Amino acid sequence: MNVNQTILNDFIDKQPFAAAHTLDRMNSEEVALFMQSLPIEKSLKLISIMNIKKASECFLFLPTSKTKDLIEKGEPNFIASLLKLIEAPRRDVFLEKITSDKKDIIMRKMEHLPNTVGALMETALCVNKEMTVKEAINIIKNNKDKEEFYLYVIDLDRTLKGVVIVKDLLLADKKATLEDLIITSIPKIFPETQIKSVQNYAVWFDYRHIAVIDKSEKILGTLSYKKAMELTDENIDTSKNEVLETAGALGELYRIGLTGLLKSVGK
Repeated sequence: MNVNQTILNDFIDKQPFAAAHTLDRMNSEEVALFMQSLPIEKSLKLISIMNIKKASECFLFLPTSKTKDLIEKGEPNFIASLLKLIEAPRRDVFLEKITSDKKDIIMRKMEHLPNTVGALMETALCVNKEMTVKEAINIIKNNKDKEEFYLYVIDLDRTLKGVVIVKDLLLADKKATLEDLIITSIPKIFPETQIKSVQNYAVWFDYRHIAVIDKSEKILGTLSYKKAMELTDENIDTSKNEVLETAGALGELYRIGLTGLLKSVGK
């Protein structure tokens, strides 16, 4: 192992989140090329805490042997979430290369029943508590295609530790760490939960998204208020209408305000 590789491995071991977020800013082909030089364990460590959409794009540029090892050795819930972001023809090629036992597990994880939280959840933008406010803001700016109200704080195992509200983030000292802003008591739901059972949740008055987790508290994604209400019956009750109208109005004001703040921060 040369000196540069030794330094790089040491950096990944000591600062995995910093390394992962550096990769998030690179194009997918460059990241894939970099991943090929790493042992499978280090590749898995980085991919599991990268932006999951970027990680899925990187899979398209990796050699078959590398993707096979990543899928075989990766945590099933995470791998299933990642593969769902890849179009079916290419995803099927990946799945055909792995053992039948692992394929069966992943397929079951991917097949969320219709009208459940898992079928409608979206990817979550994840960060770690040691990150500075300035670094977190840059992550949001690099994901402008996502309407983010929260950042989800995770550890190296993707266990959810809490959220940081983007509005609070934009008003905070840029040198502060996210640990100073994290809210640990937050609503969470499981992917198998029926959508209709969450439509009347009182938390929609306070939260625009709810974290979706597995039984071991690892984050799988988020359910947005907008998605949750797509399956509303024609005979919607008054309380549900109140949630829809109040949350909708607040959400639009919040979105407009955040857009302006994001443009002004860092100037």
